[in-house]
Amino acid sequence: DAVTENGTASYLITRDPRNGAFTFSVNAEYDLLLHIQRSLDDAFRSSGSAASVSDIESSKIIMKSIDEYCLKKQWMYHVGMEKSHFISKFLERSIDAFVERNDRRDGIANKKFVCVELGTYCGYSALVLASTLRQAVLKYGKDAFDFHIYTTEVSSKLLNVAISIFRLAKMKNYVSTILVQECDPLSTTLKKHLPDDSDGIDFLLLDHAKPMYLPDLMDLESARLLRKHSFVAADNVIFNRLDGYRNHMKRWEAEGFVETNLEEMNLEYSNNLKDGIEMTVYL
Repeated sequence: DAVTENGTASYLITRDPRNGAFTFSVNAEYDLLLHIQRSLDDAFRSSGSAASVSDIESSKIIMKSIDEYCLKKQWMYHVGMEKSHFISKFLERSIDAFVERNDRRDGIANKKFVCVELGTYCGYSALVLASTLRQAVLKYGKDAFDFHIYTTEVSSKLLNVAISIFRLAKMKNYVSTILVQECDPLSTTLKKHLPDDSDGIDFLLLDHAKPMYLPDLMDLESARLLRKHSFVAADNVIFNRLDGYRNHMKRWEAEGFVETNLEEMNLEYSNNLKDGIEMTVYL
């Protein structure tokens, strides 16, 4: 990829134009799984064995394979390379702040970092989160930092694809998949899965049904799952014109409850569709 004058990434897209943004291919998710498996097989042959490839390395191979598929064959909804960079950096800020707070808790057992994703799709963005968090474990040591990811999805078909990808990436032990019913409050569903000693969500990624961003956010706020020190990243706020969500965050900022910032970039796997991620920290 290259960087254009306005700072956004520009990609070489060689797929058939008929397979561009917001076109959909029947069984593309399963075709993608086969593509990923071939990429991993090639990597394992080069390294000598599957066992010699770490979970972080496996995740990077898979994400690169997905990017290649979406640029060369069929556009899909994954967050892609450019957005992954911004999400990972924002997550690193959240991790560093979490570890610093834990260091000040003399005599208090360290709690796991709770990371929640709304909208699993095929698992790409969860791998971005997992690989960033695993790097943090290597940086700080497991005694100082541990984590778990909870990712929600309304489609059992997509969840099965994601579970296969987590297994291929060697990340399945770090990710809990939650099939949600749209009629149930999100906070109620999450509380059934979060640890009993959890005091809320440390990092939240919103990438599910766009009309549900604000209602689900407000539900999590009311349930006190979002609280001081929570970090929230909301994808697609520009392309999908999520003004209600952004105005909510701006009001909170004006009242001193959050700091919020928009990172502008292109829509995933496109060079001409503008998008952005709203990055918010609860104060």
